[in-house]
Amino acid sequence: MLPLLPALAFAADPVHVASADFRGYVDQARFFIKRGWYDDAEEQLVLATATEDGELDPEAWFLLAKVRYERADVHGARFAADRALVNSRDDDTTRQTRELLDFFEEKFGMVMVSGPQEATATLLDVQLESTLFDPELRVFFTTLQARVAEEPVVLPHPLGLPAGRYTINGEAVDVAAGGRAPLPIPLQGTKSTVLQTLQLELAAGAGFWFGPDASHLLPAPTAQLSLSAPVGSWVLGASLDWVPTLTQVQSGGFAFAATGLGVGARAGFELPNTQPIVVRPSIGYRAFALPSLETACTVAGEQATCGDGDPQLYIYGQGFAHGPQAEFALYYQNRRKRSSWGAGIKTIGELAFASLPATSTAQTLDDRSYEVSVAEGTRGRVLPGIRLLGELSFAF
Repeated sequence: MLPLLPALAFAADPVHVASADFRGYVDQARFFIKRGWYDDAEEQLVLATATEDGELDPEAWFLLAKVRYERADVHGARFAADRALVNSRDDDTTRQTRELLDFFEEKFGMVMVSGPQEATATLLDVQLESTLFDPELRVFFTTLQARVAEEPVVLPHPLGLPAGRYTINGEAVDVAAGGRAPLPIPLQGTKSTVLQTLQLELAAGAGFWFGPDASHLLPAPTAQLSLSAPVGSWVLGASLDWVPTLTQVQSGGFAFAATGLGVGARAGFELPNTQPIVVRPSIGYRAFALPSLETACTVAGEQATCGDGDPQLYIYGQGFAHGPQAEFALYYQNRRKRSSWGAGIKTIGELAFASLPATSTAQTLDDRSYEVSVAEGTRGRVLPGIRLLGELSFAF
């Protein structure tokens, strides 16, 4: 292909000495090109241009441009040709590389194919609705049509096409030479959007409660397991929370209660155009068991009445809590990979409305038991809180 473009002759550079690895990659690529094994040739040339010498070598970049064109990847070919031009060392190299770039500009346009959610994958059904008179361009289109029908692309994806009219996954688009056209399309031939962007998150860190109702509560560890999925422009999530407490009791001792568990839900959105950094503010609500809520009680025999009178005993009971929360998540995750790990931080601010049960049983360290009743109107607690978490995530 590319019959109108003469083979590029590169002048020797007495200063530049290629590394053995770099030259080996290029020689291996030439071997693959002769046999028409363009996938293998591209792999070798990508390795070559990643080396210190290859990054500055116009020959390697030009070969990569030709190979990507043979694979019907105009966007990648144009990038490689541009790098060959930037690193060219003589007028002949510059002229012929410009001819290649002019060929792309005069014969092809770009379609930016997008989906309902960033970083989703799809097969592309590309149908030509006009006529390509150039036999070389017809061969190019046939190659592209077969490749994108078999190899899913990650959206958004730049697709270089010969100038003409097309339908892509049923959506019509006119491609002008040198033009750029956006095209949102439905997904086809892959798992659903939700499954592609379903994300499992595990976060752990410290939780802090504030205010007069939390004066006895110290910073404590906390953890959260959550699952997120996009629904339209929103990202919805559900979580399972571990809410232990570390308490400094009135006697001066310390107690750790690990029985607090809760569930929550949130809705948020991801800021656009930040990949591979993900920025996600959310609001939500959770309900949970909160151990070690302090209440002052009077004692009569085995009965403890709490909330009224002079305190004779302090009881630390488990209550039910619920309340709104605001979350800000910031993490790195390269979603252009099919499945990927991510890591970052999460900050959650919340307001918990907690309530002690009306009646319960309390037991002291010396095994004395009390039947506890809490006066109506004194059972409620309000606790502002914040959680600072480190997070690992996995996107399916």
